Amino acid sequence: MTLYETIQKNAQENPTDIAVKYFGTEWTYSRLVLEADRVAGSLKRLGVEKGDRIGVCLPNCPDMLSVFYGINKLGAVAVMFNPKSPADEMERQLRMTDCKGMFFSRIAMNSIMGMKNVDDNMFMICVPILPYMPIHIKIAIMSRLAKQKSMGSFFKKYKNGYSYSSFLKKSMLANKNNDDKCDAVVIFSGGTNGTFKAVVHSSESFEHSAVNCLETEKPLPENLSMMAVLPAFHIFGLTVAIHLPLYAGGCVVLVPVFNLGIMTDIIKKECPVFFPGVPTIFERLLKYPKFVKLASKGQLNFSKFKHGFVGGDNLTDAVRDEFNEMIRKNGGNGYISMGYGMSECCPICVNNRESGSPESIGILFDDMQIKILDENDDVELAEEEVGEITIASKHMMSYGFDEEGNRTEPYLDDNGVCWLRTGDLGYLKDSKVHYKCRQRRIIKVSGNTVFASSIEKILLENMENVKGVYVVPIAHESRGYGAFAFVNTNNEIKDDELLRIVRNVCKNRMIPYAIPVGAAYISESEIPYTPIGKVSWGKLEKKAQEIMH
Repeated sequence: MTLYETIQKNAQENPTDIAVKYFGTEWTYSRLVLEADRVAGSLKRLGVEKGDRIGVCLPNCPDMLSVFYGINKLGAVAVMFNPKSPADEMERQLRMTDCKGMFFSRIAMNSIMGMKNVDDNMFMICVPILPYMPIHIKIAIMSRLAKQKSMGSFFKKYKNGYSYSSFLKKSMLANKNNDDKCDAVVIFSGGTNGTFKAVVHSSESFEHSAVNCLETEKPLPENLSMMAVLPAFHIFGLTVAIHLPLYAGGCVVLVPVFNLGIMTDIIKKECPVFFPGVPTIFERLLKYPKFVKLASKGQLNFSKFKHGFVGGDNLTDAVRDEFNEMIRKNGGNGYISMGYGMSECCPICVNNRESGSPESIGILFDDMQIKILDENDDVELAEEEVGEITIASKHMMSYGFDEEGNRTEPYLDDNGVCWLRTGDLGYLKDSKVHYKCRQRRIIKVSGNTVFASSIEKILLENMENVKGVYVVPIAHESRGYGAFAFVNTNNEIKDDELLRIVRNVCKNRMIPYAIPVGAAYISESEIPYTPIGKVSWGKLEKKAQEIMH
């Protein structure tokens, strides 16, 4: 089935079931399909056809779902944009994907107005974000919107500009596309190092992703619900947090921004059954005063919570154990655990409650195949040998492409199986996948391989008063590259003293060439993050170069 056909089927079977919760607003499945039909009909009136690419630059809100599934109904392709992207970045991505039009919210207005070379024939539709929001949140957002360009200036610049209400007035009957193998979604990847690639998925890919995830959670609860904090422009957010509960006939609880207060209020009332997120979300909740206060009194409601899928970055044992203990003290028997996925295939594997290895990122789904290949050739490595994680799956991307139009596709082996080299290093042990690091987080020191994550682990476990360690490569005159450690401690330490401490800790625990050549204190507010909460390693590398030179 296509993505649209999934929600249509649920609407036919259970029309009054709640599909969407957004603050105090609830949409049934019949309402969701009705709104998607209106979008599809209006797009058809504008001349959109199967295969056309349409930008979706919206936060997690009900109308984002209407737009997403409406685009899919026609067989068009939803290109997912970050509403907070600067104008130059948005323009680059539009150029990459050749979009025929774009839906955007007022949050993105300055970027929309700041783009200089946009096709005059491209239609632009401004979708309101204030409907359905509580008054106190509306007031906060209205103060931010006051700093954005006006609707008047928007209509002046874009001759094919529409308000969402005027766009919907042009709706007509639209037949649905039923080709689940055609291009359906484009996700941008590469935000941690500043280069872009576009990853293309079909409806079939999303369907297999949902099937695999749900299979691991059986028996499923009668009233399945999912908290969608992760944004729709991120593959983890779109596949697991948003589409999966709707595929299952459950309810998606939409959160439009990463706001600890909103999340705390939802959990206080009743935490949804599932809660996917990057590690930063769980780390910050554990430090958020209101959350901590309610948790200490047992006033959070985790009674129906079952599993929190954590991916996108490394989840420390300390955060996992502290969060799971907090769940138990607040009426729940659920847990959070580490999983693994990527823009090209999400998810790949997930840990269950019993998985005991600190480095394990999970057990493979039933239809997944995996092998570990030598980085430099196609030789398959034995168990526990570190190499490139290579996967075969029904929910892999169809293909990807970069800004120059160069395509990346899975490769066929002699048996006709499509394989994807992930660019991640790891190994297999006892049927579990163990993760070492991204290839770009390998530091080649005098030709020797050094894992940034290994240095981080040693410093975290053996330095006093350390809250976080972030290791990046840095150019070195004699070694080619060396390791540089940013360290977040309880109290600020001068860089010279910090480097001395770091070297002393590493001295008897690491090979000499792996010991960091530089170190610097970094406060929590200085740690750069991508829009979904991953550490921006590219920015840290630049900062290290500036310090050393």
